[in-house]
Amino acid sequence: MFSISLDDTVKRFAEFLELDDIMSFLTLDELCGSISRINFNNQLATKFVSKVFDECTKIEKNKLLSLMKFSPGDDATQNFKLFELILTSLEIPILNTLFQSIKTQFNTKKQEPSQPPSVKSEKKTPSSVRSKEPLQSSDYELCLLVGIGDEADLRKYIDSHTDINFYCETDKKLTPMMIACRFGHLNIVKLLCSYGVDINRPNSDGYIPLISVIQGDNLEIIKYLYTINLKIPENINENKLVNIAAIYNSLRVMQYFVDEWYMTVDYECCLYAARHSNEIMLNYLWNKFPEMQETKKECCIVAAHYGNVKAINFFYDSKYVDINATDSKGRTTLMEAIRANQIETAKLIIDKNCDVNIKSVKNKDALFYAARNGDVNFLEYLIMKGAIIDDINKLIKVAEKADKSKMVTFFKLQNDYAKNYQ
Repeated sequence: MFSISLDDTVKRFAEFLELDDIMSFLTLDELCGSISRINFNNQLATKFVSKVFDECTKIEKNKLLSLMKFSPGDDATQNFKLFELILTSLEIPILNTLFQSIKTQFNTKKQEPSQPPSVKSEKKTPSSVRSKEPLQSSDYELCLLVGIGDEADLRKYIDSHTDINFYCETDKKLTPMMIACRFGHLNIVKLLCSYGVDINRPNSDGYIPLISVIQGDNLEIIKYLYTINLKIPENINENKLVNIAAIYNSLRVMQYFVDEWYMTVDYECCLYAARHSNEIMLNYLWNKFPEMQETKKECCIVAAHYGNVKAINFFYDSKYVDINATDSKGRTTLMEAIRANQIETAKLIIDKNCDVNIKSVKNKDALFYAARNGDVNFLEYLIMKGAIIDDINKLIKVAEKADKSKMVTFFKLQNDYAKNYQ
């Protein structure tokens, strides 16, 4: 990962948002430090949420939102769309359902005639409708009704329209069937199937509705899909569906895959769980599959790298995994957390009384990675917790190479102080 100064990140923030994967260039902490100094408008905020939130956990999304300074524009429609984008990204079903209901009422009131129809029709052109909605009007209404889950209203709407596109997509590439599957509307799934909608048809990115079902942990829909000739595409290894269940903490679906489909959890799935899962999912895998226990050291390293504090607490507090265990390169979870700039996770590990002075195969320790990281406050915390500086000149070189000027200054002051009092 590149090391970029905070000032440069702030100046070039709009450029970073043009990258395909901004999280490959900026760590979460760097991102937090940057956005706290930026005043977002609608356009910048929309691009930021669209680019970044798909790569973040719910905790990370909330953290980023709490730091954003926002100046809404005068365009109510754009504000409305941004609010909808943020709500959708947070993936909280009750809020999404409530919002869609409010939105339907809002649109209904907005469409009530306040003047003669002839006057209204002159002002409301097809182009103005499209500019306000991400989909064409009929597609938008279809997706809205599917998301709300009202079977009677949806059936009435479908029967009264001849131009229904059942495979239209939202800005998030969700088809109506995927929306129904994601939010657990089994009645809507059955209704769409009764109108001939293909449950096996992927969206433009190649994802099938089954993936949305797993994301929502909607067990009853999965059971139903397998009664209507569900087919897994050739590019998807059926046994790897447990990985998706682990990523989204879909425990009921995971148990169903294991107990009814006889799927197994392998090394790869364990690492996905360590990166994404909560304590409940991890405990299930730990008790069910020896692979989780056999890979516990690697899982801890992965959890530290991605800042999954729930996994860290599970492994160290519940299963008493050796907190000082190292990987093949001799790195501890503390080193890995610092190396990945997961500072809060690193502090958590330190507070669990790990050894802060262990050295890797290449003679690197927590201080080495802290010097390269550049967070002086964390370095002081590390020293306060017992980290011993045995070669300050080496650390100065590390900080200089990483272009961490504040860290270099700190070490040089410490070095001068030590020389004066020898």
